[in-house]
Amino acid sequence: MTAELATESVDEQVITKIVDALAHSDGMSTPDLAASLGRDQDIVREELMALERLGLVVRTGRTRGTRWHVG
Repeated sequence: MTAELATESVDEQVITKIVDALAHSDGMSTPDLAASLGRDQDIVREELMALERLGLVVRTGRTRGTRWHVG
């Protein structure tokens, strides 16, 4: 998926909510972020990966230890 397609698949309001939540934390797991946004975990994961491709967020750790941060 190109950056243009990733941008189209992520709603601007969702971007703002994700980045705002991550900016006010020391990093969040996908389940914690999904719960705080009231969104499905699989959808949030897809949105995070699209934002990662755009360089807006970064992840540390792997599998259950993954934490997302503002890029």
